[in-house]
Amino acid sequence: MPTCDTYCITPMPEHTVNDCGETVAAGGKNSVTFDCQSAAYQNTDYTKLTIEQDVADGYATIIKDTMIDAPDATPNAASAAAVAGEEPVIKSYTQTLTISDPNISELNDAAYEELDATNGRKIAAVITTTVDGHSELYEAISSFQMTITKPSTGSVDDFIKYTSTITGKMKNKSKMIATPDIY
Repeated sequence: MPTCDTYCITPMPEHTVNDCGETVAAGGKNSVTFDCQSAAYQNTDYTKLTIEQDVADGYATIIKDTMIDAPDATPNAASAAAVAGEEPVIKSYTQTLTISDPNISELNDAAYEELDATNGRKIAAVITTTVDGHSELYEAISSFQMTITKPSTGSVDDFIKYTSTITGKMKNKSKMIATPDIY
């Protein structure tokens, strides 16, 4: 029989079942991006009051009425297994989020230009909220990079939209948080 270290005294986590088979919709609609100076990020305080103050101070941006895709994070293994024959320990996760925004305007062009990584802007955290009001928090180890494009296609049936790609490493996967009443 295989053996493993037993020095870990933390109990296994508890799991619950949702009431009546309730499910949570995954389609993202709104987001908030935070830079490294954000009080919400620095204090892990993602409440309405703190977010509103960060927005007023220029440390957070609310992006509404978009389509957000956040596929599952990719695990990054440590460089080598601690014990021969064991699987390498997961050290971090790489996350990519894509925001498609049809809200095209000169003002939004300027806003997205400021958020783009080519201007040195780094994103420390992102909250995404689904159409049903479920929120996920993504916190970077050091920062996410956000790149913005505005592709045009040759089809008259397509519309111009901003495409924001946010990528970076996280210590843990995203976590569910109470949705701040800011949208």
